[in-house]
Amino acid sequence: MQEKIVLFLTIYHAMGIDNLMTNVFFANRIYKVESWIEEIGTLCMTLEVYGLPNPKLNRKFCIPLENQIWNKKFCIPLENPMDCRFLYLGVIRTHSKTDPRTSTGEALVGKIKIHLLELFTKIKYRFKLVRPEALGYKAEGSIQQAMEMKRL
Repeated sequence: MQEKIVLFLTIYHAMGIDNLMTNVFFANRIYKVESWIEEIGTLCMTLEVYGLPNPKLNRKFCIPLENQIWNKKFCIPLENPMDCRFLYLGVIRTHSKTDPRTSTGEALVGKIKIHLLELFTKIKYRFKLVRPEALGYKAEGSIQQAMEMKRL
């Protein structure tokens, strides 16, 4: 029986994705994270959270803990890990009343492209997000996550 290679991904929370000075109604904002590996087409999606998905700020504004952080774990099997090079993550605002209307009702808040790990490597890190702005991109906010590539 052939051993499988698996990417374990944990998405904790995001920080700095909303400006408190301009977005006073942040408690009504809803966020989720979508992640995928292009070569295998696997899409992983967190549940939606309310407010700023940042435990420190939400505690200050008394938003219940269970509604504010993702802490979601995924197990992504990689049939041919040598063909899988990048993990893509996107933080998405959903059901927004302030964003321009889109056909899906969702707006990209920030995204990142992460080079996949070598086998038996484990990291826990805060990655900077970029978001589309005018003709380019603007760095804004970050996402805390962990990854580990293992053989099962």
